[in-house]
Amino acid sequence: MISLLHQDTDKKFLEKTRRYLEKQGNFSMCSVVSLQDALTILETLTFDVIVSGYTSVQPDGIELLKALKTRGISVPFIFFSVPGGEKSVIEALNWGADYFLLKGDESETEFAQLQKIVEQNVTRSNAEQKIQNKIPDQNPDPVIRVSKEGVLTYANPAAYPMLERGGITIGQVMFDVDKGTVNKVLMGGTLLRTEMEAGEGSYLFTFKLIENEDGVTIYGHDTTEKKKTTELAKANTALKEEIAQRKLAESTTKKTLSLLNAALESTADGILVVDRGAKITSYNRKYVNMWDIPDSVLESQKYNAIVEYVKRKLKDPDGYVARVNELIEHPERQSYDMLELNDGRIFERYSKPQKIGNAVVGRVWNFRDVTDNKQAEENLLASLRDKEVMLREIHHRVKNNLQIVSGLLDMTRKRSPDPVTSGILMDMMMKIDTMAQIHTRLYESKQFNKIDMNTQIRDQIAALSNIYSSKDCEIFTTIESSSIFLPVDQAIPCALMVNEILTNAYKHAFKGRQRGTIEISALQEKGHMCITIRDDGIGISGNPETVHANSLGFKLIRALVQYQLKGSFTINNDNGTEVVVKFPIQRVSI
Repeated sequence: MISLLHQDTDKKFLEKTRRYLEKQGNFSMCSVVSLQDALTILETLTFDVIVSGYTSVQPDGIELLKALKTRGISVPFIFFSVPGGEKSVIEALNWGADYFLLKGDESETEFAQLQKIVEQNVTRSNAEQKIQNKIPDQNPDPVIRVSKEGVLTYANPAAYPMLERGGITIGQVMFDVDKGTVNKVLMGGTLLRTEMEAGEGSYLFTFKLIENEDGVTIYGHDTTEKKKTTELAKANTALKEEIAQRKLAESTTKKTLSLLNAALESTADGILVVDRGAKITSYNRKYVNMWDIPDSVLESQKYNAIVEYVKRKLKDPDGYVARVNELIEHPERQSYDMLELNDGRIFERYSKPQKIGNAVVGRVWNFRDVTDNKQAEENLLASLRDKEVMLREIHHRVKNNLQIVSGLLDMTRKRSPDPVTSGILMDMMMKIDTMAQIHTRLYESKQFNKIDMNTQIRDQIAALSNIYSSKDCEIFTTIESSSIFLPVDQAIPCALMVNEILTNAYKHAFKGRQRGTIEISALQEKGHMCITIRDDGIGISGNPETVHANSLGFKLIRALVQYQLKGSFTINNDNGTEVVVKFPIQRVSI
């Protein structure tokens, strides 16, 4: 019975081959598709012959042949494959193939030719093995014989070194694993192979049943050097991979350093990096140019040398050195300050610790020339101061002009014999005085974009009280007001509106009475200003809506509230008169 291992990627072809050869009666077939399956089976089983396919696209056959040679397994090897060119045949024969049979139409004639070639090669291999078995003393590889009890009965000279390393002599029982393998051969009658250690050596053993004897012949093949070669090859492969990884890491590091260096040189700031030992580790060309540092100082790589050189260029060298020493003592701190140079330049200096993980390994100094920015800032501040002076002068002159107009009206009023004309002129004077008060506050204030209406309303009440209060009628005022700021565009119409309502109250609310009270409330509610002016006077005679429509004073109030303040107002006539004005407050920038 010929045991045959057939490996091919074509499953249908494997099945055809198996059916034909097993039908002949003297073949035991084992068919596998992949190279890995074939190698796995060969670890535990032996075969009389191996047949494999081989093409340039599917080189499993040549790889299987190489693996057998590496393991020291000698068995007839036949390629049965489609034509692959002259190179394929030569490569197969060079690796020790016994025959290369071309696959054609897969006919019975073709399978019969395969059967004939297999039988011829197995017969030749068995004959060679029998010759070798008859003269084991001349075999260069170890040959030993073991009885069915596992006792060593024979060893050729080539086996002596192996047995000595294992501490075994003829007549002794072999170790258990060999005895177990011997029993398998005796019981199964099959050829087995196993690899094991013997002393410091490594051997591949083939166990074969002795014909007509109750024992087993073991053929050894010293694989120590091959194993060492394999291990060295693996170590060499691992070393190559490690070298490749290191080269890749080195290349990546170089690229990263190149990128960092490019970023360092492209920045507009001067940068200096110093380690914890006060050694210069990096700097860019901008830093060197900003401070005009000589090469001798840079080549020393000493940070103290740079500090000594730089401080001579500063207006405050002691403060500079003190700040450097402070940061050396406290390496985890950050710092920002301004440096004034003797030549008039101004540098921003920002310092931050350099860290790897949580450990501080150095310090990064960043310098930026802000001389032009500072000069532009000073020019802008000077321009703002000039404009502030100009605005103060404008408001001052407007206030003076308004006071002149008010004075002229007052002179005219005093010369007028007509009380009605005098009253009209007085109303005009109060309106002009109100606007003059606004400009006075703008002139006196440090900010020209907002007016404190709390103070403004109180001043208006004081001015009107002085004018309209008399011995015949004592008028009291109560004020409830919070600090409310309005922009100029709202402050003037608001003040004029308050002036008009208060003037009406002072002039008309308390006729024929000896005393009266005016309550003023000016509060801010949800982004709106709410002004309520109430008196306990005689009230408005007739329908308030009619008075509202026909009165010149209320027409002025409506125009100021609705069209300039974008608000609303209501008039209530209940135990006196109440006017409620409400309008949204424009945001005032501070």
